[in-house]
Amino acid sequence: MRTLARTALPAAILLLGVTACLGTAHAQTTIPAAEAGVNPVTKAGAQITAGSRYFVDSDPINLGVTGNAPQQDEDSATLAAMFGSAAYDANFGWGPESAAGIYQASAGTPTYKVTPRQPDWGDPFGSYTMPWDPSWNVTDHVDGWAVVISADGSYAFECWELKVTNGTPSCQFGAISHPDSTSWDIEEGGAPTGAGLSRMAGVITQDDWDNGIDHALVYGTPDNDNQWAYPATRTDGDESGPMHEGQYIWMDRSGACANPSGLNTAQQRVYKALQDYGAFNVDNAETFGFATELHATPPGMSSSGGYESIRNFPWAACLNVGTVTDPDPAR
Repeated sequence: MRTLARTALPAAILLLGVTACLGTAHAQTTIPAAEAGVNPVTKAGAQITAGSRYFVDSDPINLGVTGNAPQQDEDSATLAAMFGSAAYDANFGWGPESAAGIYQASAGTPTYKVTPRQPDWGDPFGSYTMPWDPSWNVTDHVDGWAVVISADGSYAFECWELKVTNGTPSCQFGAISHPDSTSWDIEEGGAPTGAGLSRMAGVITQDDWDNGIDHALVYGTPDNDNQWAYPATRTDGDESGPMHEGQYIWMDRSGACANPSGLNTAQQRVYKALQDYGAFNVDNAETFGFATELHATPPGMSSSGGYESIRNFPWAACLNVGTVTDPDPAR
């Protein structure tokens, strides 16, 4: 497993660190780490989304377990037992306190030049403008993320702590990503997740709930250390736990693991995604959970939002923990 130690940073200061994973400079920041699956954006009205799968087919988010050919860690069984322990929480949420808003701009959507409200961290947006339709009616001072995909799909404006004043958006900080490229193709200075991947990577959308999940999931965990592995390009982990950002988990398909009993429809969707596509560790989090899209309501669940436990998954017996090899290690 190829992992790299993170450079320690002074509090609330944005620095540029060079990662050997990509061979280019990437932002490292100590802004508060938003949890995977716990990134609220509250809005009234219909959610506007671009679909279920983002990024190129060769991105590890889209390759599936077979295509990623993960290498199982030596301590996989120990980590699987940790996930299966009674003390280890596991869930997904889909309401205002547990999901990220993803919006699709049209050709007529107004655009705005946004200057971060926290200037000490630099400007991750550069010359890019933020498309925003005032009719989306997002609540001000939201402690979470809103992602707006440009009309042509060439970039996504990822906005942390969105605030809308008289119809005009502003952001505390954020990033520019490229949904027509890879999940780690982030413009210089941006910090969308602790692992350096886009906020759109691995998010469970309404299309996923309705038709099945056809991409890897992403998760946060309270047990990250200061190491990372591909496809992560950095980390916000600083604990001494056993997990690394970029680490990959997947469920076995054989024997009793193939089709465990007692799962509802939404849980079955998530479990099958873990069998077919796996999941990547992208953030420090208070609890273990998967990232979802705001107002993407799981089958059989309340549209007003909530949390669904997945403690009933056979974690200890069926989970594998490992890493994915970078096909271009010279990057």
